[in-house]
Amino acid sequence: MNFASTTLFTVAQTVMKMLAGFVVIKIVASLSGPEGMSNLGVVQNVNLIYVMLCGGIMATGITKNIASNDRNKSLFGIFNSVKSLESKLSIIASIIVVIVIVLLYFLSSHDYQNLMLLIIISLVLTFFHAKVLIYISALNGLFKIRELSGLHILASVFTIIISTVTYYLYPDWRLAVVSLPLGYAIVFFIIRKERNRLYRYYNRIEINKSAKESIQQYAIFGVISAICLPTSQLIIRTYIANDISVHDSGIWQGVIRFSEVYLVLISSALSVYLIPKISNMKDGKCIKRLVYHFVGIVSLVSIAGMFAIYSMREYIIVILFDDTFEEMASLFLYQLPGDFFKIISWVFAFSMLGLGSVKKMLILEVIFSLTYVVLSILGVNVLGVKGAVVAYSINYVLYFFAIGIIFGVEVGKHKKKST
Repeated sequence: MNFASTTLFTVAQTVMKMLAGFVVIKIVASLSGPEGMSNLGVVQNVNLIYVMLCGGIMATGITKNIASNDRNKSLFGIFNSVKSLESKLSIIASIIVVIVIVLLYFLSSHDYQNLMLLIIISLVLTFFHAKVLIYISALNGLFKIRELSGLHILASVFTIIISTVTYYLYPDWRLAVVSLPLGYAIVFFIIRKERNRLYRYYNRIEINKSAKESIQQYAIFGVISAICLPTSQLIIRTYIANDISVHDSGIWQGVIRFSEVYLVLISSALSVYLIPKISNMKDGKCIKRLVYHFVGIVSLVSIAGMFAIYSMREYIIVILFDDTFEEMASLFLYQLPGDFFKIISWVFAFSMLGLGSVKKMLILEVIFSLTYVVLSILGVNVLGVKGAVVAYSINYVLYFFAIGIIFGVEVGKHKKKST
């Protein structure tokens, strides 16, 4: 499937995911203001860690290994390897999450303790989200873009319907938060029979050891990634809440959450197309040409989109949030440059994962998660909430230059190997 077709299906699924995300944001913002938005960030950070530890960490490795193998017996061995790893990860993730919840309850403030029940319910639903994510990553490796897009769209439709209906019947922002993982949980039970049928068939085929080792490498990267970003956001949010106010942490969370929702439009298209595409490519020169072509296209689209967002920022805040979030308007100027460099960096990041450069990506993830926290704390001390947003942009400018240089080195090595 070419990039145009991939983009068409990916845009359809992503528009629905964006719509679902914005509906939830609007409900939470209108019912509980910046404080509720801050709590939404806490719940979603914990959910993200769990969905990754529960199997999402393997997603990129699954896609790469399936895409780079012929449709033969070894491919089925990869699926059986996935089943073996998935079962172990589910047990480990559940144990870790129980420990984290206990620590959060005893070590966190009273406000966070009140979130425990909401977090637990969300985590139960997120378990099924992880199973769907694994299945979708396999479809991506098989280039079944239409099917995986359909599952994403279906989950988003369920989220929109559930959150909207509950808003009118029982207006509680916590129900809107739960509707996000609930959409994927419903999809899991729809595809459960197909998953079980495939697993029963693959169980008769020997595990592909090389694929298992490769997926485990991606899983290690996934673990680090799943811990670094949500944890850094939790630290920054908590620092803002303690140093300034919970209201200001909610304003910061609103800006971050808005960026996350609209950026998924581009990141989804890149991950669905670039990783399986580059996994199949052997010539380093062709890879380099493809990646730089993407950088050009993504740059133009991003600049146009961000100019439109900045021009309409006041209307966006009123439509997606409410008047209590009007302070966000002044922060867009400092947030959007970071979003731009983040998107361009993703082109290199997904390409490096397609090349199998997992260890270097892992190191970058750790380093720039730490610099993000340090720069944000320094920024908050000097400029308040604006300082955290400025730190976000500075961090991604530095990340862009670092990953661009490393990509050039890695693709050069790939070129030598292929000759």
